[in-house]
Amino acid sequence: MKKYRTERWREGEIEAVECDRETDKSVWINGRKRAKRSGHGCYFDTFDEAKTCLVEEAEEAVRAERRSLDRKIAYFERVKRLKESL
Repeated sequence: MKKYRTERWREGEIEAVECDRETDKSVWINGRKRAKRSGHGCYFDTFDEAKTCLVEEAEEAVRAERRSLDRKIAYFERVKRLKESL
């Protein structure tokens, strides 16, 4: 059966893989058991499911970077307004 794999270290890539068998939480590829969802990657039934997962992860990464940038801009603005006090 065909599954679609995303991997953390291969950002933005989806690979079609042939699985020997599956359960609710695992797949077997070439006789080796792998978790369907792990910190290393995920297996999906369809390409669209895999793509949706990557899009959601990318959106969250952008939101996190925007929050970080907003904090840095606020800090920069505070530093620019500093005046010597005697």
